[in-house]
Amino acid sequence: MNKKRICALIGFLFLILRSASALEVNIEKSTSGLPFTGIAADGTSTLELEISVPDKNGKILINNPTFGLLKTSEGRINASQKLSPDSDGKIKLIYQPPAYLSDDQLTSTNCATPSWKAQECLSFEYIPTVGHSLNFSKKFDLVRPPALMVHGFTGGRQSLASLSAWLQSQKFDTLLEEYYNKETSDRFDSSIEAQAAKLAKHIKTVLNTYNQSGIKIAKVDIVSHSMGGLVSRTYLRQWSEDYEPRVRKLIMIATPNHGVPWIEKIVGNVLAQFLAKYHQEAANQLFCGNPIFRFLNKGERWGKHVNGLVQYAVIAGVRHRYPYWDVMGNVLGDLSAAAEDDGVVTKDSARMNGVQFFLLGQMAHTYAPELQRMFPQDEPMPRASRTAVLVKKLLLRNIPFLPLKSSEMTIKRGEGEVYFKKSSFEEWQSIASYPVDIECSFGMVKTASGSALLNFAIRGSHWSSIMVPPETEIQIAYASPELVRVFVKKGEARFVSIKKDQGRFEIVLGQEGNDWMQFAPRARIGNIDSDFIVSNKDGCKVFSLEGKLSFQSIAEDGSKKNFLIPSGKGLETTLNGKIKEINTFSEISAFENDLFRDQKHDQEKSDIPEELASQGSTVFEASEISLVEAEVEKNLSSDWATNNKGAKPHVAIMLNPQDSPSTQTKIFIRFDHSTFLNKTSSIAKTVLELSPLSNSEGEGSVDIFPVLTPWNDDIIWNTQPMIATLSLNRFSLPKKGDLNPFQIDITPLLQKWIEGQIPNYGFVIVPVREEGNSFVRFFCSTNYSNLEKNPKIRVFWDRADSKKKIDESMKSDIQYTLYGELLTAKKAYYDAVNSSAPTKETFSKYQTYKKIYDQFYNKKQ
Repeated sequence: MNKKRICALIGFLFLILRSASALEVNIEKSTSGLPFTGIAADGTSTLELEISVPDKNGKILINNPTFGLLKTSEGRINASQKLSPDSDGKIKLIYQPPAYLSDDQLTSTNCATPSWKAQECLSFEYIPTVGHSLNFSKKFDLVRPPALMVHGFTGGRQSLASLSAWLQSQKFDTLLEEYYNKETSDRFDSSIEAQAAKLAKHIKTVLNTYNQSGIKIAKVDIVSHSMGGLVSRTYLRQWSEDYEPRVRKLIMIATPNHGVPWIEKIVGNVLAQFLAKYHQEAANQLFCGNPIFRFLNKGERWGKHVNGLVQYAVIAGVRHRYPYWDVMGNVLGDLSAAAEDDGVVTKDSARMNGVQFFLLGQMAHTYAPELQRMFPQDEPMPRASRTAVLVKKLLLRNIPFLPLKSSEMTIKRGEGEVYFKKSSFEEWQSIASYPVDIECSFGMVKTASGSALLNFAIRGSHWSSIMVPPETEIQIAYASPELVRVFVKKGEARFVSIKKDQGRFEIVLGQEGNDWMQFAPRARIGNIDSDFIVSNKDGCKVFSLEGKLSFQSIAEDGSKKNFLIPSGKGLETTLNGKIKEINTFSEISAFENDLFRDQKHDQEKSDIPEELASQGSTVFEASEISLVEAEVEKNLSSDWATNNKGAKPHVAIMLNPQDSPSTQTKIFIRFDHSTFLNKTSSIAKTVLELSPLSNSEGEGSVDIFPVLTPWNDDIIWNTQPMIATLSLNRFSLPKKGDLNPFQIDITPLLQKWIEGQIPNYGFVIVPVREEGNSFVRFFCSTNYSNLEKNPKIRVFWDRADSKKKIDESMKSDIQYTLYGELLTAKKAYYDAVNSSAPTKETFSKYQTYKKIYDQFYNKKQ
């Protein structure tokens, strides 16, 4: 080899070495001043990298990361994209870890914390303008965020030790801490607020420890039990230092999110044993009438009770029914059905508006000798394997919010002396003007010489009322729309259920002790679409004016007797448990509430369609209807995870009970909406129409989610497309045996398709799991023999000229004729009510036209 070739080779090697030495990959530094060696997959943390290159005209080709993704400030990097350095010869990258790490991706670190890691390798190719390309790489660790275990009332590190140990065996890092302060005589040092402050300090310490050890992390997960959920919620509400919270997930097990009611004497017996000096304040705060629940649940109707940047989940349990200990006992004769609580916390108290809710059967609140003796057939929730498995699933997937259920409680009107307070610890406030909107789940109403009317609504629909006469005091716990608990402390009250299947009352009569936990119930009443009055004056009395009532008398020795009261009958119970039958209303009460007349007015008004009540004699008619058949349809089942069952004459929506193998089915449907684009009209309404088949069981609800990615008829459960996280709407399935076409309002979805807000990849119908339900419904598919029963969409179009005046020229149309006559009769009746007492003639005429219209309208439908 001649000297020229040797010199050229030496020069070339020199360039390579020079390029290699000048190439640098720098990783973001921690507070210790050293580069981070890892990052947590917490959904927020990202890692900044900086590549320095010797040749400003060179390029960097980046290979896809093993787990996460790389991006620049301008967005995600494509696999074949070549990046150029800036004027300083640097390329700045951002590494985003995956949202979750699976078990098989993790290996042991042989360290205490974090104990498990996955190793990420970033590989690059440097392409200089002169010379050969050069490959290089950078490695660092990925870890799961730690799960902080927050114990409940009177608990400690051992309370969640078994759950913590199981999660550790599943490659999670869990941290146990004790949040009670037992070293002081100041009972407020162990209040929920004081424990939340200690939790805040612990979270900050954990995050600092991780960052100091070279692991970049921004958030932790919290798994809480019972009062620990309230402690965690208080931290998120009050002690979180930044707008971006330091918690990714809050999973609450058996948490009384709306408090423990005074009616649970079992709770009092259990809690009273723990009232040492450092438990007293926390015990008082568990009462549903404590101000802390107004603080935690403020704005729940609008979703303001949660932090939108935190994923929430509630796991509640219900135990077996036991003849002696059960709150409702076997009032309706069914001891095989689950109870309403876990022995301490009711499922309605645990439920949070808009938050994912999971109900487990055969569960007791916690491991305690007292609860084990009372509920021997039930598992302690914190130690149950079903609880642990569900917690793991929630830690490894996104937890979307649910549509809000807007429940309202209002003191609509009153007269004379009426008082109100929002917690049992406040002073009574005199009501000067009406209505009074009760923006919390607890309230107390008292009358002296006056009377009051309370209204209850769900999603703006008025479903029930309480009429409070003079010299009466009641407490109300409105934990969820499904149940309103009322304690009639003294006097009497009348309860009216206006609409069926929208809510119910549970009324308790009894004697108060010096402490809320010492309350002794004497009678318990549950309504079944009824109108009834209760009295807590000389003994406990109840009388049904209309509908059935369940009635339970409770003697001083705790013995219970259960009855079913028919319409027109009543019962009275004494302290010694003796029962007396009441045959007339006058035996229980003599009060005549004038407000009830107005309430009947409201009730009848609620039966008229809103468009009639608001538009007078003008009604709206859809000018045109578009009918669109399904383009592609697919039924997926978790039992067919890897199999495609092909075309079927039916599709099914199905859900097995939560405590059995979790089989469920989903229905994917797609329609071609291109024909809608040439419409000049506006959409009045869009409904999906499905035709049920006869083979069905159980009752339940479904959610409708838009599909966000393409799919075809070959999809299976394991390859199903991505769907939106928020449901467009929720609907109750048709009753068993109802074969009429089932219609679902999808107007918002069609509007989003047409406006281009989301692509039209169809939608999916998903079963809703709630309260341990199970059901199956079969519908005709696009392969059904009768084409008229195929899935279809009906689009109702509304033009400006679609408004039609009801006049003499339209008398031939019976529907419009009845609308007009109905409104005329209704107006005459209202005018009579507002001016004086309504006459029998005006009311009778209104009722007659209403009956005719209802018959016609139902037939028309």
